[in-house]
Amino acid sequence: ASIAFALIFTAGLYQRMRDAEPALRFAERTIEYSRLHGFGQWVAVGTLYKGWALLSLGQVQEGMAQMRQGFQATLQVEMIQLRYAALLAEGLGLAGELAEGLALITELLEKAHRLGELEWAPEIYRVKGELLALQGAAGAEACFQRAISLARRQGSRSLELRAALSLARLC
Repeated sequence: ASIAFALIFTAGLYQRMRDAEPALRFAERTIEYSRLHGFGQWVAVGTLYKGWALLSLGQVQEGMAQMRQGFQATLQVEMIQLRYAALLAEGLGLAGELAEGLALITELLEKAHRLGELEWAPEIYRVKGELLALQGAAGAEACFQRAISLARRQGSRSLELRAALSLARLC
């Protein structure tokens, strides 16, 4: 299990750094290793990361298919959904499916606040800002500011940095 976790952690790290090629390599290695050893949860997340990487590399249809498949698989193995749903929403935005991505984000924010599971709220607000910016709609800056503020209160430097970089790109 430690090897599978190390592989998926590395794939996720490259995804957060927006480096698609190594994210794809590690996602594929995660899927292969996890299938061999029966780690269904890491197959699911690896498939989600693989989809993000393919999407980022311009393979929109295959990438979205993998992301949807991976996300559905995370539901089946009862994993914590907020982080992976935010990744799916970001993928929907990259694929030009902004309305669906924003609908998912709205649902995620409502769920996070209702359940008090705010660990990933900064990332969810950041993705909402990205989707609004892609749409050319108002509110992107406010979402990035909220993400920064929440991350700062949580002491989550990496999520704060991601939100700050999104705000910088917007400006």
